[in-house]
Amino acid sequence: MGTTSRRGYLDGYRVVDLTDFRGLMAGRLLADLGAEVVAVEPPGGAVARNEPPLLGATGVSRLWAALSHNKKSVTCDIRSEDGRALLLRLCSAADFLLVSGTRQEVDALGLDDDTLRPLNDRLIHVTMTPFGRTGPKANFADSDLVIWAASGALERNRVDGRVPVRIGTSYQAYFHGASDAVVGALLALAERARSGRGQGVDISFQESLVAANQGQGLYPLVNDVAAGPQDGVTIFPTVWKTSDGYVQFTLTSGPATGHFSNNFMAWVAESGMLADDLAAFDWRDLPQTSGSGLSASGATREKYAEKGMGDNERARIEEVIASFFSTRGTDELLTAARDRRLLLAPILSVADIMASEHHDARGAWFPTGDADASGPCLPGRFARIRPEAFVNHGGSGPAGAANGDVYGGWLGMSGDEVALLQTNGVI
Repeated sequence: MGTTSRRGYLDGYRVVDLTDFRGLMAGRLLADLGAEVVAVEPPGGAVARNEPPLLGATGVSRLWAALSHNKKSVTCDIRSEDGRALLLRLCSAADFLLVSGTRQEVDALGLDDDTLRPLNDRLIHVTMTPFGRTGPKANFADSDLVIWAASGALERNRVDGRVPVRIGTSYQAYFHGASDAVVGALLALAERARSGRGQGVDISFQESLVAANQGQGLYPLVNDVAAGPQDGVTIFPTVWKTSDGYVQFTLTSGPATGHFSNNFMAWVAESGMLADDLAAFDWRDLPQTSGSGLSASGATREKYAEKGMGDNERARIEEVIASFFSTRGTDELLTAARDRRLLLAPILSVADIMASEHHDARGAWFPTGDADASGPCLPGRFARIRPEAFVNHGGSGPAGAANGDVYGGWLGMSGDEVALLQTNGVI
């Protein structure tokens, strides 16, 4: 998919993007929706431009390339007096201001309501911080792992008292919060259409993850208490090796989901690999397990043994399944899973995803714009909507590439005025 000049849903709206790596995703999403998003960088370029891994011959960070796509880049030394005055002029002409960082970093910008409201009372001011701008943890240090741990989500990954297994990539927690920031910004925009006034949106990355994992707190509402990994019983493995990769496959039991396992065991029996005594089990009559293969309702190996499936039988079944999967390709298994209604899905690598005909047909990727770049393209639009109105204007270019366009178009500055700012080190 090449670049387009299509008008987006937010065409005509202006965004000043002062985010660091934590909040870059928010501006990218607004830009995809058609807003004119201006990434304000120091004269030497944003720190995130150097975040590895780097992209092809350009040496630009893949993180920056992905999250600054569709944005425009201007430079401004906001620490200087003239640079701050220039930044405030941009804010006075904008619809949204996006800021992210620690509480101390955000406060140091001096962009509070008292400063911004007299300049532009229609401005929607979005701040993204680790724990929010208020509360006893507001000044705590952060990292992606710290945010995950503080959300409570890692507790489910603690086994036998060991250190919990981390979740996601080095930025996943921040991506959650930045996405929530966009929702908050658009809600504030809807309110502005009614009242004519902008609002402040305060995003806590920790609270975003708590909300994203709220399903863990719903078990008691359905009279089921989810066992932690240290308490649950893994009846069978859930990851299996195929002839060309891996699949996630869950054998469940009990009246609610046991029929899925019956379907699978019937297929294994058809292949001649399953002994008659093992084929005789009705998985609906075995103790109930959760869809993850962990006991959530009291199933134990002892209770399995009471139903005639002791350790010996379970070991034999596991050996048969491992052998069955090892002789079949992942694609074959996925096709059969659809036809036979099995709880199975391929475990894909990044290369698998990039080579997917499905994603290609849906336009899931944008080209990097670097002919010498190797590896994946950039993530494209996050939804398909008809009529189509997502935009793809390409990358942000070098730091300051849009100085003339933005300072001229937004602030009415002449080319000579822009050149003077550059000469004086302001931009």
